[in-house]
Amino acid sequence: MEFIINIDNYKPLVQKDNCFVVDTEFIKKKSLETCQKIIIKDIKDKDLLLYILKVDLPKTRIEIRDCVFNTISIEKSTIDEVVLNTVEVSESKDGKFAPFKTFIDSSKFKYLWFYYCKLHNGMIVRKESEIESLSINNTIIDRSFTFINSKCKTIIVESSNVSEVIIERIDYPKENGRTEVDTINIFRSEGLKNIRVWEVTFKNLHIHKVILNKTERLTDHNNEIYIKTPHKYRDVEEIEISESTISSKTIIIFDDTKHLKFFDSSLSELILNYWHIDSLLFSNCRFSDSTYFGRSNQIKTINKSLVENCTFDDTFDMSSIRFKEEAFFRGLVFKKYPSFFYHNTIEENCKTDFQYSNLQNLVFQKIDFRFFSFKEFDITNVEFRECRWLSERKCFISRNLIFDDNNDITEIDELVKVKDIYSKLRMNAEKSSDFLNLGKFYISEQETKRKIHREKKDRIEFLLMSFHKVISSYGENFKKPLFLALCSIILFALLFIFTGFYVGDELVKYRLFSFQCSNISSTLRDFGYSLIYSLKNILPFQVSLNFYLHSDKSLPLSQTLELMHKIINLILATCFTAAFIKYLRK
Repeated sequence: MEFIINIDNYKPLVQKDNCFVVDTEFIKKKSLETCQKIIIKDIKDKDLLLYILKVDLPKTRIEIRDCVFNTISIEKSTIDEVVLNTVEVSESKDGKFAPFKTFIDSSKFKYLWFYYCKLHNGMIVRKESEIESLSINNTIIDRSFTFINSKCKTIIVESSNVSEVIIERIDYPKENGRTEVDTINIFRSEGLKNIRVWEVTFKNLHIHKVILNKTERLTDHNNEIYIKTPHKYRDVEEIEISESTISSKTIIIFDDTKHLKFFDSSLSELILNYWHIDSLLFSNCRFSDSTYFGRSNQIKTINKSLVENCTFDDTFDMSSIRFKEEAFFRGLVFKKYPSFFYHNTIEENCKTDFQYSNLQNLVFQKIDFRFFSFKEFDITNVEFRECRWLSERKCFISRNLIFDDNNDITEIDELVKVKDIYSKLRMNAEKSSDFLNLGKFYISEQETKRKIHREKKDRIEFLLMSFHKVISSYGENFKKPLFLALCSIILFALLFIFTGFYVGDELVKYRLFSFQCSNISSTLRDFGYSLIYSLKNILPFQVSLNFYLHSDKSLPLSQTLELMHKIINLILATCFTAAFIKYLRK
C-alpha cells in the first residue's frame, strides 16, 4: 500500500503558517501506520516548509521527488527509508550568510538518500541521529554538508558539487558528544573547499577523484582537508586518497591505522601526525609543497612502507620513525635541498630498497644503518650526517661495515658490488669533510679489494695489500709504522751486537750465550753503542761512518744488515708520513 501527496491534494494539508507537517496526528488521521510507501511529488512551492515530526514508521519508505520547498526538516522520527530525488530546497544566496534549510534531527533511518537534488544553504544531520546508510549522489549543496554528534555506518558523497563536507564532534548542546561513522566515501566531487573530519571514530575513509581548489578569500580560511580521530582511538582500518587534485593543505592526525594510501594524486602541503601505521603506500603522487611525516620529537612506527614514483617539489621531512618489516622508496625525486630522512631506525630484519631514486637533495641524518642493505641504493650524491654504522675493531684496525658485507661472500661479482658501495660511501664522507668515517670506509674498501685479489688468486697483489694492512692499516694508522720503526731499531741493535761493528779501532762483537753477570756494565755500554749504530739507519740521508762512534771500519755482514734496515725504515717512514698527514686532516 502507498499513499501519494502531490500538487492536486497537498493544499488542504498546509497549515496557516505555510507549513506542511507530517506528524503522529497526520499518520493516525490518514491511517498510515502500516503504509509501506509514502510519496510526496510534484509540489513546487518555494515558500512551503515541509516538516516530518515525531513519526514512528520503521517499515515505511518515504519518497520525495520533483519538489521545491523552502525548508525540509525531519525531527525525532523513526523511518525505514527516506529518499529525495530531484528536490530543490530554498534559493541560492551568494555571499550572504544563511542558516541551514535541510535538517535531520534526533531521527533514525535505515537509508537516507539524495539524488539529483539542490540543497541551498546546506544540510545538517545532528542531535544523535542514527542512520545505517547516508548517500548523496549527483547533488548540489552550495554551503556545507554537516554531520554532528550522530551515528552512521556509511556516508557516501558521490558525483556531487558540495562546498564543504564537515563530519565532527562538538560539545554543544551537551558535553562529550560523540560522532561515529564506520565508512566515509567522498567520490568524484568538485567544488569542494573544505573537508573536515574532526574527532570522529571511523574505520574507513576514502577520497577518490576529488578536486579541492585553493582560494584566497577570507571567508574560505578553512580551505583544507583536516582529518583527526579522537585521542587513543586505534580502530582505523584505512585512510585513502586516490586520483585526486588537492591544491590546499592536507592534515591527517591519528594514533593508529592499518592502511594509509595515497596514489595517482597531486597534493599541496601534507602534514601527518600519528603513532603507528601498519602499511603505508604512496604511489605516483606529486607534492608541490612541504611534506611532513609526523613530528620529529615523537617516535613513530611503520611496519611496511612503499613510497614509489613520487616527486617532492618542496621540503620533505621523514623523521623519528622505526621501520620494522619493509622500507621501500623507489623512483623518488627530491627537488629541494635539504630534504631530510632524519633520526629513523631500520630494524634488523627490515627489507630496504631505494632503487631508481634520485637522492641528490636528500640528507640522511642520525640514521642507524647497521641493518640497512645498500645493494639497491644509488648513493652517488647522497649526504650522510651523524649516522650510525656497523663497526668492527680487530687487530688495531677500526672500520665501518655494511650489512651486505660478510665473510661468507666468495663470489667475485658480489665482492665487487660491496667494494663499490664502500667506495661511494668513502667519497660521500670526503664531500662532507667527515674524515673520521672517510678513513673507516677506506679501510673497508681496501679490505674488500684484498678479498677480491685472494679469490682471483692474485698472490702478489694480495701479499702487498696484506703488508700494507699490517704496517699502517692501509695508511690510516700513523702509530703502527712509528711503533714498527722503534721495534726495528731495537731488533737490529741486537743483531748488530752479534754481527759486530767498530767503535773507533775497537771491535764490538758478542757470541750467543756468552753473557756474564760480571760484565753487565760493559755489555750495557756496548748495547748503547749498538742502538746508536742502528739509529743512524733511520735517517733518510747518508751519515759518515765515523759519526759519534768515530770509526770508518765496518764488517760485510753488518753492512748487509744496514742496507736491509735502511730499506725497511724508508718504507716505514713513507707510511708514517702518509698516515700522519691523513691524521692531521681529521
